[in-house]
Amino acid sequence: MNNLPNRHYADPMDRPIKTDSKGTHGVSPSSDAIGGYQSVGWYETFRDRKTGELYRVHCSDGVNGGKSSHSNEDENWRRLCYGFIIERTRAEAKAGVAEIQLSTTEWNIMLGYTHALWLDPKEHEQYGEGDRSKDEGVIGHLKGIPVVVNPQKEDQLPSR
Repeated sequence: MNNLPNRHYADPMDRPIKTDSKGTHGVSPSSDAIGGYQSVGWYETFRDRKTGELYRVHCSDGVNGGKSSHSNEDENWRRLCYGFIIERTRAEAKAGVAEIQLSTTEWNIMLGYTHALWLDPKEHEQYGEGDRSKDEGVIGHLKGIPVVVNPQKEDQLPSR
């Protein structure tokens, strides 16, 4: 995965990809800092939603503010979308629908967050945190109702 192309930021609708790479490295060398660096850096991997290309984004934390995989504007919009999807799907579950559907883009956004307070936990252990490897089909349950990623479903996201 180290030979993937790099981008400065990920598109907010691209799919985050879990990798085995846990490598971190020092950023901003400083003789005054513990460990010799001001920050810790790492790479996050994404799949471009249009081309399917895998790419990496360099991220960091530290005294200089750090850098996430998305721009601040995109991250704020993603948080808004996350809350919107949570509210919509909970309302659908309360209404007793037979199946809760997410678009592929909605699922890509949800993959950037934990599902512990959204999907049913231990009741369906194989889906308790959401099946992050799936592009479609059942990824979990909400109040016992299947949550399904449907590639044909239209996005229902707040405007930017």
